[in-house]
Amino acid sequence: MAVAPGPQSADRGSMPYDATASSVSIRRVRPDDGPAIMRFYDGLTAESRRRRFLGFGRVSATAAAGFCGPDHEHSEGFVAVTLGGPADGSIVGHLCLEPAGAHGAEEVALAVADERQGQGIGRRLFEAAIGWSLARGVPRLAASAFSDNSGVLRLLSSAPGGARIRPAGGGVVEIEMPLPVSEKTVSSSGLACSSPRRRRPARAAAGSASRGSS
Repeated sequence: MAVAPGPQSADRGSMPYDATASSVSIRRVRPDDGPAIMRFYDGLTAESRRRRFLGFGRVSATAAAGFCGPDHEHSEGFVAVTLGGPADGSIVGHLCLEPAGAHGAEEVALAVADERQGQGIGRRLFEAAIGWSLARGVPRLAASAFSDNSGVLRLLSSAPGGARIRPAGGGVVEIEMPLPVSEKTVSSSGLACSSPRRRRPARAAAGSASRGSS
C-alpha cells in the first residue's frame, strides 16, 4: 500500500535541530541523557511500550545509555524536553535513527509520553529527523509498526515522499519513506564517497505517538 505525500513544510530541509516552541524544545540527544531517557521509558504505559518496541519490554540502563551514543553522522537521536514548570527539563519524547542496510537508508523509531500525545511533539521530532536526513542525503527512511497504530502510520506518511506500507506478519507492517535527494545534496554531504553505513541491531518499532499525529 502506498500513501501519498503529506503537506511539506518549506523549511524542513533547513530546520534547526534545537527548534523551540511554547512548552517543549527539540534537541539532539546528549551523552548524559541516559538516566532521563530511562525514566521517560519507565513512565510510558505498558501499551505505549508495546507499540514502541513491538512487545512489552522495558529499557535497561545499558540500553538507555546506548540511545545516547549516536555518531551524529550515520546515526542520530532527538529528544523533546519540557520548558518551565515543575517538570522543567524532563524528556517527554524520544526519536532515534539507525543505519538500515548498505544503501544509505535509516531506520526511525519514536515515542511520546502518554500525557503529551496529540500535542504535535511526535511531528516535531519526525520533522527534526527529516531535516537531519535531507541534510545528509539519506535516500529513504524505514520503520516498523503495528498495523493498528494509526497515529504513527499517519505521521510517517507525512514524509516528503509519502510512504509505502506492506504487511510483515503478526499484525506488524513495514513502512518505507523515500526522500527527495538531489545530486547536489549527496555530493555536499560526502555520502557519495563515504564508507558504507554501519548497521546496528534494530532497537524498536516506529513508536507510541498514537493519538492523531502527536
